[in-house]
Amino acid sequence: MKIIIAFCCLLMAMPQLKTQTYFRANDLDKKLAQEYKEAQKLIRQYKYSDAEKKLDKILKKHPDFYEATLRKAVMYYDMGLPAKAMPLFDAVIQAAPDYDPEMYYAAAINALAMKDDASAVQHYTTYLEKGSADEKRKERITRELKTLRFRINAKKNAQSITLTPLEGHINTTDSEYLPSPSLDGKSMVFTRRLRGQEDLFVSHRNDGGQWSVATPLESINTPDNEAAHSISEDGNTIVFTMCNNKTTGFGSCDLYYTHFDGEKYTLPVNMGPRINTPAWESQPCLFANGKKLLFSSNRKGSYGGSDLWMVQKTSEGKWGAVANLGPVINTPGQEESPFLHSDGKTLYFRSNGHTGMGGFDLFMSKWDDQKKEWSEPVNLGYPINSEGDEGSLAVDHLGKIAYYASDVATMGNAERNLDLVQFELPPVFRPEPVSFLEITVVDEVTGRPLEAQLTMIDVDKGDTLVFATAERGKLLSALPVSKRLLLNVSLPGYLIHSEHFDTGENFLVEQAQYKEIKMRKPAPKDTRPIVLKNIFFESASANLLPASQAEIQALAAMLKEQTELHIRITGHTDNVGDDEANLILSTERAKAVYTELLKLGIEASRLSYEGKGEKEAIASNDSPEGRAANRRTEFYVINPPSK
Repeated sequence: MKIIIAFCCLLMAMPQLKTQTYFRANDLDKKLAQEYKEAQKLIRQYKYSDAEKKLDKILKKHPDFYEATLRKAVMYYDMGLPAKAMPLFDAVIQAAPDYDPEMYYAAAINALAMKDDASAVQHYTTYLEKGSADEKRKERITRELKTLRFRINAKKNAQSITLTPLEGHINTTDSEYLPSPSLDGKSMVFTRRLRGQEDLFVSHRNDGGQWSVATPLESINTPDNEAAHSISEDGNTIVFTMCNNKTTGFGSCDLYYTHFDGEKYTLPVNMGPRINTPAWESQPCLFANGKKLLFSSNRKGSYGGSDLWMVQKTSEGKWGAVANLGPVINTPGQEESPFLHSDGKTLYFRSNGHTGMGGFDLFMSKWDDQKKEWSEPVNLGYPINSEGDEGSLAVDHLGKIAYYASDVATMGNAERNLDLVQFELPPVFRPEPVSFLEITVVDEVTGRPLEAQLTMIDVDKGDTLVFATAERGKLLSALPVSKRLLLNVSLPGYLIHSEHFDTGENFLVEQAQYKEIKMRKPAPKDTRPIVLKNIFFESASANLLPASQAEIQALAAMLKEQTELHIRITGHTDNVGDDEANLILSTERAKAVYTELLKLGIEASRLSYEGKGEKEAIASNDSPEGRAANRRTEFYVINPPSK
């Protein structure tokens, strides 16, 4: 509508020309003047063919009657024939560049209809130089020029990508979109539009890469729309959007969650008034195994139409305060569809407020741990982004494969629909790769699955990356690279279990980790030690490193929960150095752990310590790995001392 108005303004302005040197309408003889009036009337009546004949008759006699030429160009544009309009605009601009500034504005809009961005830039620039635009139009054209110049440059530097529909039976003749893959890539929840209504479906991928026929999530879907969802890394929790629910809703659209109980997903539950408001909340991204949530909302405090917001759970398991991601990410426009990769710091989202190709584009930003801020968003470029609107993007755990919805498979069809596609993400836009850890926790004796508490900590930074329950004895979790990671497994009545993962230089990120953890109950005749794999000392010293504190605190928590337990801390070394010196060092190291437990409130009567030196090696001392295994701290459960 704005384009049409602009053309009308152009034509209304033409009788008041700025110069007297051009042929004008009042220079026509009486007969042609009447023909011209009739031509204008025919155009208003959409009788374009008749109007064209009259205009051609006039222009044959007066080819320098530029008003008629421009009116004819506008008519061709209105007919959806910008290619026929273009040479008419060009002819007038070349012959009479000062005829009227508005013709440059009209020519720019016509060039856009032809997808001729370079010509549009040229005409818009000239129009602004002529100085006739009002402030609102000038501001809008300035924004448009920024978009056009970006688009021209993006197409010159196009990314080499190939969109491939997902193999198997996941795509249908209906539209599938908003993909949410699980961390291990074996399942995907997505939205399907059926008969004008949106529901959630899940598909599973076999070892051959084929996706199964998708099944609806019956416990979630209703006659209303269910869409814009996110699945947790372990696949146990889904957060999704439900709109206009008069029974449980707080506003136009709210966020709900459902949980997998081992057989099916439970009935949806509203996420509550802290997250949901009378405003619009939608497009969630659940990460950190359900402990953090990103979403889009136009709630009070937004910078524009809709912003990205984040909330995380407290140590008590309740959602904390909702925080805006700030003006680096959010704009006066709209920011939507957040996807935070499992590396915990690479964010993808769509926006029409940042400079892009036009409409909604996809952007990437990275969190800087040191500066505690998001980087300036980067446009993902062409052809990932187009002149149209792009939807949500999801990226696999290795950061190589991206998923989104596209109509590329139905281009040229009478009816076009969206399919789920994948493409290889250009390296410049990739997150840090992560591996994943699949844990099974069972009772050592019975093999029964145990819903133990698992805590994963970055031992060098002290950050808790995972604090979750192994539901039905299983947990799927991301393993970030270039880190030393502590894993503690605990359950009332059981001895703690300790694991250590070094995902540094020699770690194979493509190789997933699988651990079956057999939990032990303390038993009088069980003399096996428990290795504490996350106790660290300064080299050749008994000084504990700060990274040891998480493990020692977990051991203290077990002792406080099981008040009848008495333990002995035992230190071991490798065979490097003097035997006697190693014995002394191992004893001092065991004592250091003992002392820390005393500081944490464990009674001295329940603790003892000793050093074994190099006497009880568990690996060969001929390799660095073997020596590292031998340098260890253990504990034994011992009988309480007799009174």
